[in-house]
Amino acid sequence: EIYTLSLHDALPISTPQTVGRISGLGWASGYFGSVVLLLLIYTGFISGSGSGPGAVRGLLRVPVHDGLNVREAMLVAAAWLAVLALPLLLVAHRLPEPAEAHQPTSMLGGYRILWSEISAEWRRDRNLVYFLIASALFRDGLAAIFGFGAVLGVSVYGISQADVLVFGVVASVVAAVGAVVGGFVDHRIGSKPVIVGSLVAIVALALTLMVLSGSVAFWVCGLLLCMFIGPSQSSARALLLQMAKVGREGVAFGLYTMTGRAVAFVAPWLFSVFVDVFGAVRAGLGGIALVLIAGLVGMLAVRVPVRGALAAEPS
Repeated sequence: EIYTLSLHDALPISTPQTVGRISGLGWASGYFGSVVLLLLIYTGFISGSGSGPGAVRGLLRVPVHDGLNVREAMLVAAAWLAVLALPLLLVAHRLPEPAEAHQPTSMLGGYRILWSEISAEWRRDRNLVYFLIASALFRDGLAAIFGFGAVLGVSVYGISQADVLVFGVVASVVAAVGAVVGGFVDHRIGSKPVIVGSLVAIVALALTLMVLSGSVAFWVCGLLLCMFIGPSQSSARALLLQMAKVGREGVAFGLYTMTGRAVAFVAPWLFSVFVDVFGAVRAGLGGIALVLIAGLVGMLAVRVPVRGALAAEPS
């Protein structure tokens, strides 16, 4: 059985035994794409110094007045996404149509279908539902680290706005290396140990960073954090694929995305609560760490099937 499809059926991307390693390589390629885009934006729109009405930035000498250089950089990022998504939309292999016919439905009907899918998975394997909840929590915490990292770097640890982009480039490279290494470790010992070990390291580093000050602490702890973020994300997808029933992978990944979106407010909310309660921006790291700890505890309760076991079951 093949876990993932390629553009040609004769050339599978991965098997149940190699899915962890391939997931790590795929996640790393996404990080390297981010590096290229960040370098383009930094050199073209952000690099340089100076302020005032006539100040310009980057090789393109874009005026900084009214944030024009930043707003144009956002347009470049949007165009980057649109252009590089076209090959997937135009040439990707199309899955065969399912045997059952899907009837058009209303918005409420869509929620009923969603609830029926969740109920079906709950009856089939509650362990998968536990994993979806746990992964939604720790993925929200990981997203918050990226989302609030720049805010913390500038407002708490003294990083300049231009250096934030430089940090983003280095952090993406480190995360990519971590994803590749984590993929090979995943291949050896399994996805759950990689996720649990990465989350333990991330929580420890986040709490350490919360009590330190200065740009050096931000660079060291921040890059070490990113080293473990890549493996936790790539192994989470690999584990989901391992736990999904053959022929129902699309449903599993749909629920994976939906649960992640459903709790996406938790980490930002706790970040703001901790900042308000303790009166310091750095305290927000405690709120993010709390979400990561909840996801970690949830992961400890998840039972992992033998790799390839579900693939051997009749669909």
